[in-house]
Order: sequence, then structure tokens, then C-alpha cells
Amino acid sequence: MRTLLYQYPFVNSTTKQAIASYGDYGRTTGDWKPLLHQMSQALNQDLLHGPFFFHAEMLIKKKRAYNWCIVEIDYDSIHWLEKFLASIGGYPRIAERYREFFGVCPAFSRHLPARILAANHNGNAGQPSQIAWFLDQFLPDIGPQDNMQNVCGLELISSWEARFSEIYMPGLHNIFDIETTDKITDLLADFPLSAVATFAAIIHDTGHGSGPNACLPAVPAYARKMPMRWYGAIGELTTVLAALALLFDIAPFLTAFILLFRLFDYIRAGFATDRRQAWLNQDYDSLAGAFLFQRLLKSGTLSRTNKGYHIELDGIREFSYQILAELHRLGTSLAELTRTEQASQIKRITGEYFAQHVERDQQGHFLISDEHRAFLDKGMHLPLKPSWKNMQKYYKFQHLLQIDKWQSNHPLSYNRA
Repeated sequence: MRTLLYQYPFVNSTTKQAIASYGDYGRTTGDWKPLLHQMSQALNQDLLHGPFFFHAEMLIKKKRAYNWCIVEIDYDSIHWLEKFLASIGGYPRIAERYREFFGVCPAFSRHLPARILAANHNGNAGQPSQIAWFLDQFLPDIGPQDNMQNVCGLELISSWEARFSEIYMPGLHNIFDIETTDKITDLLADFPLSAVATFAAIIHDTGHGSGPNACLPAVPAYARKMPMRWYGAIGELTTVLAALALLFDIAPFLTAFILLFRLFDYIRAGFATDRRQAWLNQDYDSLAGAFLFQRLLKSGTLSRTNKGYHIELDGIREFSYQILAELHRLGTSLAELTRTEQASQIKRITGEYFAQHVERDQQGHFLISDEHRAFLDKGMHLPLKPSWKNMQKYYKFQHLLQIDKWQSNHPLSYNRA
């Protein structure tokens, strides 16, 4: 069967041609493994310089949609990040700190910064709400073996930049005092956001692969004895607090990135629809956010003043280490209960742990506290997520997406090479 690659933009290399061709193949056959293998090889060997065309069906958050995108890997940020890692002693220095605390540390997990330069509105991969692509997870019907052998993590820098410019930084300036605002701004000032977001993703995976609460490569046995959102919250808190506690001195920009992300994302969307419960009882990131807010407040690391909310940044490392140690002990004890056939206690113990810090009603539902509602109210004038309209300034090749033409010509056109 013939290929119609000449109709695609940005297929000026054999690698880019193969990606477009395997997109045709997947669209025709429903088999997306060849595309995953090609993307994994191209990314690992740094073969994708300049914009490239990518089209595929993706399954994201249980929703399927077909995507037509123009994408570019941000090699400037990759080179910056390589230099930064070399300046701090490389990933081995990070791994050493994680091993000192957890006893283990996973291998380096490579994430790459990418910019979406065009996307179809009715897709799901190029929406402003999407901050990363995990092709090994998002492409449909990929088996576990292919997942593990072809891990593809792309941080969508355009979405991160939109979040910072439209939500995080306006929220910081509107809600926090001048001292906090200046310090957090200074922590980010000398670092390209694309590299910061990518480094944060790498470290996020490092935390997810460390200690008794690790979810990579698989969740622990105790996780199956409680609501998965509780375990998810434990995992998110573990990896976030590990980054804050163990890397505060060598990567201080991570502190600013994590605090802004956790204070202004996830929980606000649920709060907009339910001011009492938000999504605390459905979404692990929201539960983790509520827990983190309450602990920051109770410790005095976060406080409300007549000049705005204040974060005592010098206390973040000690604060994070204390709670990280709690979570480590909790995970160790839950794992022990599983081994000693006392797993029936796991749900009760975990629920009681969260309830010490997050308000809970008589039915067992976790609730947003009055103080947290007051904080969230101050930022509800900000968008919950970047809009499709505002994202168009990042999608500079949107005018090249001739989707109707490609959809009509390509369903039966692919290259088996």
C-alpha cells in the first residue's frame, strides 16, 4: 500500500517519516506497538531535531481520542539540564541521598521537554490540561512488556509555561506577602522553566521508585487493602517531600516549583464544584494537597498575616524531612502488617493517619478546612486551567493542521517498513 507522507509537514528525515508512517499503520490496524517502539528509539537516540508530525489515538484518564499534533523536542533545555546535573555531581549524587534515606534508589528515569506546536481541538493529548505524555501508557492496548521496555516520558513545556504565566505566578503575587513572593520568584529566576519542569519529573519518578511506598515498578501489597486514592496520596506525598527534604540545597528551584504546583493545582478544580469536599474523596492529588496544606499550616511553615500568606522557606527542609520520616514509618508498618497476615488493620490505620491532619465527617469523607477554603477563595478568580484560546500563542504551526484532508486520505495508507 502506498504512503502519502508528502502531505505531512515536518517529515524531513527518515525517523520523522517512520513516525508518521507508523501513525498511519496504527490508525489502520489498531496496533500502536510499532509507533511506540519507533518513538522510544528516536527519543533515546536523540534523533528528533526540529518539529515533527505525530498522530495517534490515545487513552488518557479513561477517555479515548484521536490526536493530530506537531511537536518539537526542546534540546536547548536538555543541554541546560545536562550541564546542571554535571555541576551538582550528576544523578549519582542524587541517588546517594535517596539511598541514605530509603536504602534504595531507582535508576535514572529520562524525561524529555517537548513543545506542542499544533494540535486538534477534539483530541486529548494536546489539550491545555495535559502536562505530560507517557506514550507507553497512553497508546492503547500496549502490553506490560512493551510498557517497561519502551518508556517514553515527555513534559509538555507549553502547558507548564501557560500554567505559570496564567495561574501560579498571578496566584503567588495575589495571595502571598512580598517576602514570600520575592523569594520564590528568585528561586526560579535563573533557571529555564522547561528544564525545571523536566528535572521535577525525573525526581518525581525517583521518589516513586524509592522506599516502602514506591509505586514503580509496581504498587506494594498493602496498597490493595485500602482505597487506591489513599495509597496514591501517600505516594505523591512521599515523592514530593523527598525532593524537598533531600535536594533542597542542591536544587532549590524544585522547592518553588513544587510549592506552586501543589498549592494551586488539582484541588482548585474540585473546590470549584464542591466547596466542602472538593475531590478529596475521589482524587489522590487533591487529598495529598489538602494534607500538605494542613501540615504546612499546623507547623507554622505556612501562616496568614495581614500582608498575605507567608511561607517560611528556611523551614521547608526540616518540615519535609519530618513528614517524610512519618510516611516512611507508616509504609514500613503497613508492609509488615501484610507480611504478618494482619492486613485487615491497614485501612483503619491509614484512614486514622490522614484524619489526624485532614478534617473528616461522620461518614468518613475528608473535608476542606475553613482555613483552606479561605486560601482557595483568594485564588478562585484565576483560571482553573489554561484555555484553548490562550494556548494558541504557543501553537505557532496550528495553521498547518489540515486534519480533514489527512483523515480522508490516510485511513488506508501506511508503510510496513
